[in-house]
Amino acid sequence: MLQSAEFGVYLLCFVLISISFYFFSAINIDCFNSDQAVQVLMVKNFQWPADSYYWGQNRLGSLLPLISSFFYSFIKIHPIILVSIINYMMLVIGWFIFSKYLKSNWAKLLFCIAVFFPHPTYFFIILIGHPYQGQFFTLALATLFINDLFNKITTFEKWNWKDYLNLFFTVFTSILAVWVSELSLVYYVFVLFYILFNKKVRNHLFSGAFLKSKLLFPVISTVLLLLIGILLILDLKHGFEKDPVYDQFFISNFSDIELQFHYFYIQFKDVLLLQNHCTIFECLFYYSIVIGLLIVVFNLKNIDYSISILFKTLGLTFIVAIILLFFSSWNYRSKFDPKYFNLLYALLWVLIGIGFGNMSQLKQFAMFILLCIPLLYSNLNYLKITFQPNSVFEKYMEVSKLPKGTLVADYWKAYKIAAIGFDSIDGVSKNFWDCRNIHKYKQWSKNENFYFIKNELFEYEKRNDTLCFRGLIFKPTNTFYKIDIDTFLLYKNVSKSVK
Repeated sequence: MLQSAEFGVYLLCFVLISISFYFFSAINIDCFNSDQAVQVLMVKNFQWPADSYYWGQNRLGSLLPLISSFFYSFIKIHPIILVSIINYMMLVIGWFIFSKYLKSNWAKLLFCIAVFFPHPTYFFIILIGHPYQGQFFTLALATLFINDLFNKITTFEKWNWKDYLNLFFTVFTSILAVWVSELSLVYYVFVLFYILFNKKVRNHLFSGAFLKSKLLFPVISTVLLLLIGILLILDLKHGFEKDPVYDQFFISNFSDIELQFHYFYIQFKDVLLLQNHCTIFECLFYYSIVIGLLIVVFNLKNIDYSISILFKTLGLTFIVAIILLFFSSWNYRSKFDPKYFNLLYALLWVLIGIGFGNMSQLKQFAMFILLCIPLLYSNLNYLKITFQPNSVFEKYMEVSKLPKGTLVADYWKAYKIAAIGFDSIDGVSKNFWDCRNIHKYKQWSKNENFYFIKNELFEYEKRNDTLCFRGLIFKPTNTFYKIDIDTFLLYKNVSKSVK
């Protein structure tokens, strides 16, 4: 049962999450772009295994589109609205599960603000074009299931079917997390650290009586399930084209490592000198985090044993993840872009929140103010700068009234506009190198109507009065549509291959 104070905090958090959804969901933001739109377009005719990864890639498992496509089969609302709701539901479930490990109501509230009103640098945590919400959601579920398993391990009771079901869901959700992002493999580092720090679990697993105990079969089952899961992911990835850049997980060349340290130094120096962001408060946020962590560490003496284990485990896992991300080729190519640390940003608040547990109410409130003010001010200032009265969805809503057809345009317009005109428009990038849905050629090439952006028309091959694109031939109709700042020219597909 929730106590009245805890119930009040969760009620307040529900209000805050609703406000966050209004301002930051894909349906309302002005920064809705094609990276996010691809997740929406994948809901249309989702096919396994062709759509199991983000279009055009062999990474970033399509968990959000997969779940959304299931609900879209019987809930006929605009997919951008549906995907936005599912996205927030995944975040809410993840936040709620992790918040149960926080004894302090101030910590729960701070955790909610941090996730749903994030620092501008880590804004990607709530956007639909990135895997962070999927990781957050699946890792929260895996942590929830494995917590019950650890409690079971400390006893010598015989396992029943419920325990094995719990084991299956632990492995299943952790494998889902790895499918969404390979970085989630660090979850198994978390499990290892937890075993090493928890004396009861460690003694039981590594005791001489282990082979005779009732744990032998569950451990063997766990290893087999993990091997099956990893092999299934490897087999799935094998069906996609290899990426010579991103398939190399880590940088190994000394000059690259040296350059990565240089990129980090530039970021660190600018934050230290309060020069790296739009406002001083965005830099002061990092100062408050460091001070908050130091206060938490120095207050760990009287913390509950089980909570202490969780803090040490999560802290060490956090350090391992930071090191792995630092040397990742993705981060290196982005010149040490903090966006890759979005998941760690969310979990950092769990780490800090755990430390609230052994503080007085006055200290908890002081910590809340210390950490919340620079965070919330940075977010609200970002909202003030970026907020537009009309979202991208509203600006281009008229495209849903166009005759059914395919839009050929620059990447940043094609998929964004196609997602808004979901039922009537198929989008395809005019460039081959950033065309996300070339594998859907049969779907979008058979349309009779094709739309081209007027100011991009000079880029296409022309033959007499026809226009050519990807082996298709089009004739102009002299019909055009003016929507927002773009003029859509209607062409007819006269290719022989079109039925």
